[in-house]
Amino acid sequence: MILRMEKGRAENYSGTICPDSQVDIPDGVTFIGGRAFFRMREHNVTDIPRFRSISIPDSVREIAAEAFYRCEALETVRLPSGLTRIEPGTFRLCRNLREVILPATIREIGKQAFAGCTQLESILLPEGLERIGESAFAECQNIRQIKLPSTLVQLGPGALSNCASLLELAIPEGIAAVSDNLLEGCVNLQTVSLPQSIRHIGMTAFANCQSLAILNLPAGVQQIGLGAFTKCYSLHQLNLPAGLERIEERTFLGCMELQSIDLPATIHTIADMAFKSCDALTHVLLPDRISKLGRWAFDSCRNLRHIHLPEHLVHLGEGVFIRCEQLAHLDVHPENPVFSSRNGVLFDKTFKRLLIFPEGHPAIQYAVPDTVREIAAHAFKGCRHLTRLVLPPDLRTIGTWALTGCTHLRHLVIPPLVKSLPEGVFSGCSQLETLILPDGLEHIADKAFAECKSLRRLRISAHLQTAGERAWVGLRLLEIRPSPEGISSPLESCEVILFPDWTRLTFEEASEYCQCVQPQNGRISIDFALYDLLWGQLERLQERFAMAVVQMRCPDRLTRERLSLYLDFMRTHAAQLLPVIIDQQDLEGCQTLLEHKLVQESILEAAIERANDGHHAEILLRLLHYQHQTRGPRSFRYEF
Repeated sequence: MILRMEKGRAENYSGTICPDSQVDIPDGVTFIGGRAFFRMREHNVTDIPRFRSISIPDSVREIAAEAFYRCEALETVRLPSGLTRIEPGTFRLCRNLREVILPATIREIGKQAFAGCTQLESILLPEGLERIGESAFAECQNIRQIKLPSTLVQLGPGALSNCASLLELAIPEGIAAVSDNLLEGCVNLQTVSLPQSIRHIGMTAFANCQSLAILNLPAGVQQIGLGAFTKCYSLHQLNLPAGLERIEERTFLGCMELQSIDLPATIHTIADMAFKSCDALTHVLLPDRISKLGRWAFDSCRNLRHIHLPEHLVHLGEGVFIRCEQLAHLDVHPENPVFSSRNGVLFDKTFKRLLIFPEGHPAIQYAVPDTVREIAAHAFKGCRHLTRLVLPPDLRTIGTWALTGCTHLRHLVIPPLVKSLPEGVFSGCSQLETLILPDGLEHIADKAFAECKSLRRLRISAHLQTAGERAWVGLRLLEIRPSPEGISSPLESCEVILFPDWTRLTFEEASEYCQCVQPQNGRISIDFALYDLLWGQLERLQERFAMAVVQMRCPDRLTRERLSLYLDFMRTHAAQLLPVIIDQQDLEGCQTLLEHKLVQESILEAAIERANDGHHAEILLRLLHYQHQTRGPRSFRYEF
């Protein structure tokens, strides 16, 4: 061992020590230097000391910051009497430190002094200790109990954060604040006693205390910081002190066992995501003074059943009640100057904007009042009971994600004055079969039809001006029509594209197919060259066949080269395609093969037998008729 000694100072330890060795610092040393036992060599290689214990004489009056940093084998240490302060990071990342004996003279423990001492199970803090610094015991994952002395006046931010084994804590009288993230991540903490001197609860002070079930807040608490109780999954009882004016952002986010909460009459604001994902919350009485509910304030409160909006509430944030699956009615105080309700549905005061149709509303059919000109973002989101929705003729605007998740909605007509379909507007309408779009539609945004698995066909005007890069993801068949006045022969003048089964594509592949439909010079059209290129790369023969059949139905858009491309493909793979066509009773596909005489005699007989065995009468008749045309009359023994 080498431990450089100079004028009563011990620093710059180096050398290799056996794992069971002990370091003895000579009597007379008064100072131990910073990182005295840690050395960085070239190329970021470290010399990590391996001694298990260290003897520090009482002559030492000062130990510098990070003096024992990363002494990873160190297990026990007794600090000298007379020492008044443990400097920042003194024992940081001493991962095997199990026992620390502190002298009665200690008055302050510095920032991160014991942070990362993962094997430390307990520590006796002496009376007389006044301050514990930021993250002083952070990540001490095995510490089970720690008694704070009555002389303590300050607990720094995160002082006990991520002490995963800590079970209980009593904070002494005189402490004025539960500091930011003080106990964040103490997942097994069950009991916390707070003194009456507490006036402030800091940001994320109790965040992720997953086992904390009950907490009594002192009457003098005036402010609770954002995220203070985030992910306190077991919290089911909490009193909020009178005089509290705001519920900050994410205060109770993820408190899944919280069934009810009494809001003080002084509350005027509930901020963004304050009660998000409080699954068990069934009832909230909003105080008369409240004026603002922030964005997603009650998002995913899946058992919340009824809300009354008081007179002075004038601001509702986006998505304030989305995913509240049991929320059946929204009522509004009659004197409220901004909002109104009718039959449990929320409107603005003039009934020109429909703001929220509650997800748990019992109606299966609903006609939007004729006065409505705008449907707000998320207005009908997740309304799984609705099977029929009638929109008013003078409707002009539909907000983003307005109808997403209406899983039982089957038919919808968009009024003629609507010019734009915003992002995700019909996303997740999995049973939507018919959607009639207005001829004056100008813009379709991304994900407008995502997961519309039953929407087989969509017709749009060729005069659509813009479309999002992934606007068509989820759509199967798109038909582009010219304006009504320009139609002479609808079948020949339209452009049709059949997209492959989106569920089998990667995100990149789906995006490539969306690029086939692009607006150019004020018109939207299909890039058939790109379409055929992507079509040729598909490995699923049946899907390629179905896409080719659709293109062959529009001869006006089919060049000789494209027709030849499709016919060559069908002729080459007829033997593989025909059995699938028969089993799926694909009459259109069967007719396409037969019309172009692509079924060779060598496979015809087997196809007839397959159709007969499967009792597919219509396909069997077509195959027999084709056989009659190509080979002349024949006797047959088939039953229909």
